[in-house]
Amino acid sequence: MDFTKYIGIAYPPPHGCLTFVSQLLRDEYGRPVPDDITERAAEVLQHRLAPVETPAEGDVLLIKANQWHVALVLAGGMMIHAAPPDGTVMIERYDGLQWKARTRGFYRWIS
Repeated sequence: MDFTKYIGIAYPPPHGCLTFVSQLLRDEYGRPVPDDITERAAEVLQHRLAPVETPAEGDVLLIKANQWHVALVLAGGMMIHAAPPDGTVMIERYDGLQWKARTRGFYRWIS
């Protein structure tokens, strides 16, 4: 999949990262993510995501920085996300210095 088409697009806070990851799950992976996920985030995430030890492309990465943040795992240790503080989409390593210590888990979408 070509994710470069998303780079530089802004998904503004406070729900930009969740909106973006939801769009990717729906549009690129065909997952049935509800349109109102930002209003029902806790419920949807609790019942639709299962924790995994070893991440695979398309899994969700949960990060705790100043606030909760989500990203989508790509191949080769990379992630795509609407990065803080302004929600601009970028691709970065999830195991790099900025994110590794803040990672709280990897999750797979279950139908």
